[in-house]
Amino acid sequence: MRANPGRSSFRKEGFFQIDRNTLVPGTAVHFSVMRQKLTRFETVVKAGDDSPVVLSRDLLAKLTTDRANEIVIEKSALPLYSAYLNSLQDTSGLPENEAMKRKALVLKENSKILMKDLLENPRSGEKIKEVRNTGQGDGALRCSPAGPSYPHAR
Repeated sequence: MRANPGRSSFRKEGFFQIDRNTLVPGTAVHFSVMRQKLTRFETVVKAGDDSPVVLSRDLLAKLTTDRANEIVIEKSALPLYSAYLNSLQDTSGLPENEAMKRKALVLKENSKILMKDLLENPRSGEKIKEVRNTGQGDGALRCSPAGPSYPHAR
């Protein structure tokens, strides 16, 4: 039996690829996390808004064993993923270099979400305003046409 290429493409559109480094051991997620390899999707973390899962090193190892796998979530879980990203912004207790890496990663992931939203709804004035304000918070990685600048690196 021949696979229907349009069908797998349609299924893939229901997911959003996330950076595996955003999944931090000891943090709780309120969204399911899947591995995608080619057209196959496998749920590794089954969580929900009412049933969070604390990420252990063993659980993360299952997700990241094969670097060819993409890590994805359902697009419907993007608001929960955004809330999770916001929780990662508390970098107190981390060494400064790790804190900067995490903030840059959170900024990158939030930017991906905003760009996806903007591309899906290009006339949304609210989304354009959000894109303009991305990275304007205290201690955030700031980007300009000249390139990124780090507020604490002088």
